[in-house]
Amino acid sequence: MSAMPVQIPRPPEGFREIRRDHATIWTRPEIEAWVRNGLSAGERLYEVARAQVEGHAELEGRAPVFLLRSPPVDRVVRHYVRGGTIASGLGDRYLRVGVPRPFREAVVSEQLRALDVPTPQVLAAAYYPAGAFYRGDLITEYVPNGVDVAELLFGADDDPTSEPFRIAVLREVGRLVASLCAIGIVHPDLNLKNFLVQQERGVTLAGRRPPRIHLLDLDRCRLRRRGSSPASGRRMKRRVLRSLSKWERATSRPLTPAERRALEEELNRI
Repeated sequence: MSAMPVQIPRPPEGFREIRRDHATIWTRPEIEAWVRNGLSAGERLYEVARAQVEGHAELEGRAPVFLLRSPPVDRVVRHYVRGGTIASGLGDRYLRVGVPRPFREAVVSEQLRALDVPTPQVLAAAYYPAGAFYRGDLITEYVPNGVDVAELLFGADDDPTSEPFRIAVLREVGRLVASLCAIGIVHPDLNLKNFLVQQERGVTLAGRRPPRIHLLDLDRCRLRRRGSSPASGRRMKRRVLRSLSKWERATSRPLTPAERRALEEELNRI
């Protein structure tokens, strides 16, 4: 069966589409002027951000991820880069078949947010065709005081985050995964780096709301029309636990029994 040619759907409500010879961009009005200025110079948005990053922040990612703190909204600019063994051959290039990853992630993000799944709002999605391949960028809102769960639990700085807070985070991770299964969302890569927590370090959570966990890396997510199958739910549960075990082995810092119990009690609802 031949591959489907590239498909560019209509942008979700709230986005405007900009087409140029070298790019198609979906952008929200808040950053449209910034996007248009970059395109008028013939540059990719990621390169625009790289040039502007001085005095801002560079975040961790497979490729550098840039945080631009500038009006009207702080934004995170990410370039799509392949992982695994295929990365050595293709790097940041993707075949021009199906819906490009930036647009797919923007659509899924809107679907999940409509279902009250916490995930950073997409501000712009960019597609740059070149021959049989394309490259892509994604721009999302910045989540202040955010740290991924792997860094929170196993970070090298050994931050003295309170055990009650860690327990609350793990419980919320389990609840989020269970809720994804309940509403039929399939996420193929539920590792600890793809859960972003808005943290308050060193707190006991007494009298506070539970920490808010945001789901990341949505470009391969899908929403099943008839809900999630038991098999897909079990696979997502296994991926979370496998990622946890990987970090425990790599750092020689296993969870406490109370921390593990908090996570597994929620995951066992799947």
